[in-house]
Amino acid sequence: MIPRAGSVGKSFKGAYLYYMNDKADKTNNLNQQGERVDWTGTLNLHTDNPKHALVTMIDTANHADQLKAESGQKKGGEKAKNTVYTYSLSWAEQQNPTRKEMMATAQSSLKALGFENRQALVIAHNDEAYKHIHIMVNRVNPETGMIEHKKTTSKDYIKLSEWAEKYERDTGQIVCLERERNNAKRKKGDWVKYDDDGTHREAKHEANKAFSDQSWKEYKREKSAAFKKLVEHKRRAIKTRLDACKKKQNFKGKWSEYYSAERTYQKKQGLANKNNVRILKNVLANKYGAYRANI
Repeated sequence: MIPRAGSVGKSFKGAYLYYMNDKADKTNNLNQQGERVDWTGTLNLHTDNPKHALVTMIDTANHADQLKAESGQKKGGEKAKNTVYTYSLSWAEQQNPTRKEMMATAQSSLKALGFENRQALVIAHNDEAYKHIHIMVNRVNPETGMIEHKKTTSKDYIKLSEWAEKYERDTGQIVCLERERNNAKRKKGDWVKYDDDGTHREAKHEANKAFSDQSWKEYKREKSAAFKKLVEHKRRAIKTRLDACKKKQNFKGKWSEYYSAERTYQKKQGLANKNNVRILKNVLANKYGAYRANI
């Protein structure tokens, strides 16, 4: 079992169109379903129709204030914007779970994240050699209208990692031994570092370089929304790594000094901040090894 923690967003429709259509399909037709979609299911919803589920989740999020009033919650505060959360679950190639088993696993993972009563749409894809599902969650509580901001998604990859370890133990099919060692280190308060001989890191660097250069050209020409999303995703990833690395001895001083020197150099070169995301990402990977290849 490999869970991949996603991110929060504000567009239910955008996430729905991405998961319900093929990757190359840019249609905005909500009634269309891509060939890679094997089946769909819902959790904590009164419908099994994916489109109706989407409409219900949007309606719940839009009426959060009304739900708060009806449940006696305190009024005021900033209205929640990022109400969508997505993540995925993947099984090993030799595993062949049934649809019922996959839905039960999705429900179990929601509980591990603290989303046991949240509305969720489950989409199974068949475009890989292994079985996997994507889960789109409405972070707004359908009973109280409340959203717990960062609390429910804080350290979600660790919650999913610990859940996945328990899942493999319960099913008697332990596939990822490295996860057990990493979780044991975390429980002791030790820093978990991805060990690599340099091959993976070098390949990742070259791939990111080629992709970033091409994407930057596309952005300058078309102001690609996809590139903006990529930049934001990497910015959040960098912040997560920085927060984790701050636990290391004398990290703050080392990083502040290096970051200041790096930014000074970049400014002299006249590089735009959005084009520096790749550089900062590789600084973290190469200098501190502070990124995770798998959870």
